Amino acid sequence: MRLNTKHFAPVLSIAVLLLIAITTSSCSNSTSTGTATPGYNDSDIVEHVFKHTATVYGKTYTQWSTQWWQWVMSVPATTATGAINNPMVDTNGAQASIGQQGSVFFLGGKFTNATVSSVTRSVTIPATEPIFFPIAALLQDQIITGNTNTTTMQANLVAFIGSLGGIAVSLDNVLIFPTNKSGSTHNPSGQFSYTLPDKNIYQYLGLTANGQTVSPAFADGYYVMLGPLTAGSHVLKFSYNFAASQRSQQVTYNITSK
Repeated sequence: MRLNTKHFAPVLSIAVLLLIAITTSSCSNSTSTGTATPGYNDSDIVEHVFKHTATVYGKTYTQWSTQWWQWVMSVPATTATGAINNPMVDTNGAQASIGQQGSVFFLGGKFTNATVSSVTRSVTIPATEPIFFPIAALLQDQIITGNTNTTTMQANLVAFIGSLGGIAVSLDNVLIFPTNKSGSTHNPSGQFSYTLPDKNIYQYLGLTANGQTVSPAFADGYYVMLGPLTAGSHVLKFSYNFAASQRSQQVTYNITSK
């Protein structure tokens, strides 16, 4: 995903971003197609991915994308002693559970300024929980742009989406996005606010930003909501290219579902 400056400088895969087809023989949905699970309809899961028209635990993709940003921006990047704390800057997955609120498990990409960026993390996720993450996404607010001009923020998001390429997601070595039959589209968030703590991700990236409520904020990106994974081990990979800055990113999660 990307947290982006005016010229799209720090990347989030998030990275401040964040990239998937599994055949039914290689990996199966944890529930039967056509049945109902409390919180969502199993028929909305196509090739392990929720349709973009689906409602999961009462929220749409757009609402989940907003909540994802509020989650990741609210977690301090480091502890009082300087230890890595935010899942977006974690290098091995040890911090993946921080701030999780249940029902849906959030995964992050990687905040970075590197031209080519990759990270591999190991996480344990409840087998009952859908998994939501951005393949590639961008946040815009007054800290990034230096002003509260919402027209500028939204124009930056349009430029960002137009410059994305190479978007792909695989699960257990089978490409499920963009080949997923349910299709996908980017999800502009609309205006929202979030709480920025002390020792926040902006400070980690070298920007000046004290703890505060940030408003207005806007985001856009490509997001995936996976259905709950069957118990056992899985490998999730997502990646993208960003033509405007000739950057690319790949994130790998070794997942234990139980």
